[in-house]
Order: sequence, then C-alpha cells, then structure tokens
Amino acid sequence: MLESAGVTLGMKEGKYDDLLTVNSTAPFERLLVLPTNPHGIVQTRAIEGAVAEVRDRGALLGIEDLERDVFLAIWQKIKEVYPAKVWSKYPDSRLLMNVSIVSLTAFILETMVAKQRMEDEPVDYSSIAVLGKVVERVVSRIPSEFWQTEWKLKELDTSSGRQSVQEALGVIDSNVRYGRPWYERVSLVDPAAVEESAPEAKRLHRTSAKKSAAKKVAAAKKIVRRSTNS
Repeated sequence: MLESAGVTLGMKEGKYDDLLTVNSTAPFERLLVLPTNPHGIVQTRAIEGAVAEVRDRGALLGIEDLERDVFLAIWQKIKEVYPAKVWSKYPDSRLLMNVSIVSLTAFILETMVAKQRMEDEPVDYSSIAVLGKVVERVVSRIPSEFWQTEWKLKELDTSSGRQSVQEALGVIDSNVRYGRPWYERVSLVDPAAVEESAPEAKRLHRTSAKKSAAKKVAAAKKIVRRSTNS
C-alpha cells in the first residue's frame, strides 16, 4: 500500500512516509488528502512544503533528524493556542490553507533561528517545553481574526504569495507589540471590512490613533525643549 500510494502521488517513499506519519499523528490526524483519505481538508503539498522549511533550518536550530517531530510539535501548540473554530477548512478559516501552513511555519522558524543566534548557550528545541514556549509567544501575537478575515489578495499559493503572507505576519506582530490595531498597514486585509465585522476593533483603532497622536505631540515637545535648552 505504501509503495503504490506513493507512486500514485508521484513522490518518493520517504516523503510519503512523512505524510503517513503526519496524517496519523496529532494535530493533523486524518486531515490530509490522501488516496486512503480522499475527504481530508489539508493538502499534502502544504505539509511537504512546511516540513521542507523545517529541514532547511535543521542544522541552524540543532534539530537534525528531528525535523518532522518539531514540525508536528509546532502545529500542536498552534492548535492549542487558537480557538477550535480556527482549526477548520476554508472558507471558515484560512489557517489550514496551503499558503498559511507553509508561511506560518516559516515565520515561526525565523523567530526560532533569531533566538538561537541571540543566546550564548544553544537553545534546546528538541525540548517540547522550550519549543512550545517560543511558538506560543509568536502565535499569541497573531490574532485568530486574521485567519477568519477575508483576504484581498487571491492565488497566494506561490512563492510570492507566501512571501506576502509572511510579511503580513511580521506587520501584525509589530502592531500587537506596540498596541496598534492588528490590521493596521496589513496589505492582505481591508481595515474597513475588519472594523465593520468587529465594532470593538473600530473602537480600539480610534483609541490607538488618539494615543499615537498624543505620543507624537509629547515627542515633539521634548524635541523643542532640547533645542531651546541647547
């Protein structure tokens, strides 16, 4: 069955073994579209692409030969962080789309690499506790609303599309860190549509704008004082 199914999908046994393992393990258990599971909701190329992203950074992260396990651990934590309604197929949610799985995986991995470079001692990403803490910190700054909001750009399952999603994740991360509305300057979404669907978001946007304006005024006054004193 393994060999015949692998040939049907046009891939080597090693890759198909990855898919079988992922499809039989949380959080993707029985979710992949396979010859043995035609009603799945996650495309195999999304898993292939995401696992490849992990393998590309295996040496940098010190997780050689553990890449598949690390991928599964990352997504198990993602599933735990987000509400159940986000863990569903398009159009109810965009989290499990091909472009989202690959892009979010890559975005988290880049944070892991950056942390590894910053620490004096190697970060042990083979530890579920250590890995989970980093993943939770990153994912908690990406509101679930992002995955459930209509995206302006279509046909994103390309290299440029994945780059667009990663850039959006970076902007959202920055917005949340600095108390701005998560959707501000995020090219993938229409701010007006977000505010219309969520009145609370509109109120927060206005509050944030007032605080930002107040900070700019205060900063300008400090500059004037320094100039006068000098």
